[in-house]
Amino acid sequence: MWWLVMSAAMAGYGDPVDGHPNAMEREMHLWTNAVRAAPGAFEDAYPCAYRDFTETEKTPQTLLTWNADLQAAATFHSEDQAANGKMSHNSADGTSFYRRIERFYLGGGAGENVAFNYGGAYDVVINGWMCSDGHRENIMWPDFREYANGVAFSSRNEPYYTQNFGSAAPASFHPMKSGTGFNDGFSLDYTFLVDFQATDAPDLVEVVVNGEAHPMELQLGTATAGVYGFVLPELAPACVEYWFRATTGEQVVTLPEDGAYGTGECTFDDDATSYFEAKTWPRGEGPNAGGCSGASASADAEVDASGCTTGGGTGGLWALSGLLLMGLRRRR
Repeated sequence: MWWLVMSAAMAGYGDPVDGHPNAMEREMHLWTNAVRAAPGAFEDAYPCAYRDFTETEKTPQTLLTWNADLQAAATFHSEDQAANGKMSHNSADGTSFYRRIERFYLGGGAGENVAFNYGGAYDVVINGWMCSDGHRENIMWPDFREYANGVAFSSRNEPYYTQNFGSAAPASFHPMKSGTGFNDGFSLDYTFLVDFQATDAPDLVEVVVNGEAHPMELQLGTATAGVYGFVLPELAPACVEYWFRATTGEQVVTLPEDGAYGTGECTFDDDATSYFEAKTWPRGEGPNAGGCSGASASADAEVDASGCTTGGGTGGLWALSGLLLMGLRRRR
């Protein structure tokens, strides 16, 4: 099979565009795809009764692909809410959510979830939206294919969250939709998670941490549609650079495509997104090492005879007071 990866807004898939997605937004995307891949895997974690979910909400769904236009819409709305200190689906000027999204995204049906004052990405997705009927329906809606979320903070450092969903078929394909790495705040361990969906199961999913590759194991879902993870215990470096890669036969794909993410006390090329513009490759690998540089496959690429294909926040587990949610969907 072919993995088609195309650049969006002059950046490879997973590489930030105009300051987004940032680390928290990537983690929100990861947890959203995690529940779509295996909603029942969180049965003991939800602060609500899983038995009350509809059959559709208990059924694994296609993982959501990040979309730059939905990102712009979600970022605009979170910043608008934070600036005006008001959670609403309508913009401050009265524009409805679907008219606002249409200003940015012309992908057919759309949905939106908003929330205020939750403790982080895991908290708002698992404890908030997945335990609220309308929001859960949006997250698990089968027709949605594209996604982005925005986070903004008010002058009082209160977070406003927006999820925007779209039903258009993604213009490009990447088997890994979102990945994250974080320290849980209770130990020196670092956890790395990446989602994956493709027709064929990968031979190997890895996270490359400070130039060292570590195999990842399936944590939930299936091998062809699930979340892979790796825990690096008691990591010593204060700065952690990481990126992901999946290998299936002769196909090698990386996330992000061009650069790398980071966490800790790093000197980033882009502080807002915790991003490095270039990867640190394992010894003997990389674009100039004569081995597989494993970036992306273009639409008309052919597998090279040498076996290479070339190409171009902390998880919050706590809740704060004053938690609010709102969710809407419009189908066309």
